[in-house]
Amino acid sequence: MTTDMAYWGVEQMIEESGRESEAKNGAAYFGEETKALREALGLSQEGFAAPMHYNQGQISRVESGTVLASEAFAVAMDRVAGTPGVYKRLRNRLSKRGIPDWFAPYVALEQKAIVVR
Repeated sequence: MTTDMAYWGVEQMIEESGRESEAKNGAAYFGEETKALREALGLSQEGFAAPMHYNQGQISRVESGTVLASEAFAVAMDRVAGTPGVYKRLRNRLSKRGIPDWFAPYVALEQKAIVVR
């Protein structure tokens, strides 16, 4: 399979999934895309972890949106999926996207704070 075909295949899978993302932050969105890729490849988390050279727990944390995948994780996804940097670029864009919703109240408090202890 050529790189162009592999890239087209991922884009096609995402478009044809017909799902709307309900992710509230970058980590959650990337997690949804990670799970969608894994499922499209017909793999369990353990089955996906092996060619990624990660463990099942790391796959689970990324898929659940608990953590934003590292750049190395995204590069491994591109290698496994045969995509030309698609997941690396997506991860890098998402890492620059705002702050997590749960942290927003702390930013407001920090702006009002006179002293941080």
